[in-house]
Amino acid sequence: MSLFRRRPIGMQTPIDKPHVISEAAAPKRSALFEKFLSEYDPEGKLEFNDVQFRKGAVITESFGLQNGYKMIDNKMEWGYVRLHAGIDRARGGTEVFDWGTVEDIVRVPFNANRSAIYEYGDVSYGTLIILFNDEYDFEFRIAHMNPDTERREHNEKGPLIPWSYGRLKKGQHFERNWVLGSAGSWGASTGAHTHTEIKSAGPKNEIFELILEEKYGTEGTRDYSSDEVIEAYRRQDKYRTSTSERILRDYAQLREDKKVIILNPHKCQYTDWDGKIRTRYSTESLFNGL
Repeated sequence: MSLFRRRPIGMQTPIDKPHVISEAAAPKRSALFEKFLSEYDPEGKLEFNDVQFRKGAVITESFGLQNGYKMIDNKMEWGYVRLHAGIDRARGGTEVFDWGTVEDIVRVPFNANRSAIYEYGDVSYGTLIILFNDEYDFEFRIAHMNPDTERREHNEKGPLIPWSYGRLKKGQHFERNWVLGSAGSWGASTGAHTHTEIKSAGPKNEIFELILEEKYGTEGTRDYSSDEVIEAYRRQDKYRTSTSERILRDYAQLREDKKVIILNPHKCQYTDWDGKIRTRYSTESLFNGL
């Protein structure tokens, strides 16, 4: 579960550099929002029970301020704090098809009119799959899936299936529920899992903002409070005895390094590598554990 989901919302002042968070009323449901719900949440309860992605896989790392590591002497030393702008899920279910068996299965959760795959080798994301939905202005990103069976690591059960891998390399479309392959440990990873992100095409995504508004009210638009930041940091070994001043200073540096505009357990709005403002959202918050 998200680290702060059940905390009451305080009125503390954000500690980063001043910026404006709009207090205007949320826009009414648009035709595009209703279309998205009819496609992925026909019951209209914002539960998205028909969306499939990682059957049987539990969430091992939530969104926001989470346990992080630093590379010291070429080793990952944990106990620090990082901005985790995605959701990690561990091993999952197995499904048998007439063409073979897929363990730790990864399915396509949303239709994608185009796709891409970036391969970094056994570092960073390892592989980064991007499934673009231009109709609803977002991209769904999946990291750490192995490109082939010859490069499996950490006891993985299988890679991307060749059919999906070929389509990704050509940038072709994918339909919801199609099989991508198995969760992997390719890249900076200590075990088979998926790291997933959902990212707006523009500064923010209208549909996702409305979902957060309906599910969490103003909690989805505010920043972490100073008290929440201090609590999150002191959960980690390296900060258990740190002063509040040191923690808030480190957090301010983290925001500056990551070019953060707004950060809370549900979303992170930031300036992207190309200088444009975009937002990453918690799929756990939006889609009840997807």
